[in-house]
Amino acid sequence: MRPALPLIQTQRSGTPINLRADPVTTNTITYTIRAGLVLDLSTFTVTFTSDANLGNRTIAMTVTGPEHTVIFQDHPTIAQADALTRYYTWAVGAQTGAAFAGANLLRGLPPMVLIPGTTITVWDEAGIAATDTIPSLALHGWGLTDVSVLEGLREYGIYTSLGIGMGR
Repeated sequence: MRPALPLIQTQRSGTPINLRADPVTTNTITYTIRAGLVLDLSTFTVTFTSDANLGNRTIAMTVTGPEHTVIFQDHPTIAQADALTRYYTWAVGAQTGAAFAGANLLRGLPPMVLIPGTTITVWDEAGIAATDTIPSLALHGWGLTDVSVLEGLREYGIYTSLGIGMGR
């Protein structure tokens, strides 16, 4: 059994990182953190447009590590009706909303560092229509610059290849 990870202090680069996924016409979208990027995630926003097929959608999201371990899940039980556009935002330190404020829903997100191969998946749990659209998925955060953090992760054997050219 591995010892628990110590609390890791990180340094952020001076430039924020903003990532966007290509729009999709379906009720599921997945974004994968690319090789060479380590992201201290601040916010994550999804635009979800339901088509005219009757039925309430229930949007869910999962963050999964490169070794297929679930890091975080959120299953808001707040329904989105047909033929609407809604904006879902997960933010570090935010209080989780229990209802839409206009067209927006804010949800809490724990602090997390996303390494290459980490995926974020958003989908309609009700599976109403494959013709729903997700025109926007955006991640905002900071790039990590403290190599000791990355070496620390490797020492604990959590991720064997971060894909950032540190060699070993």
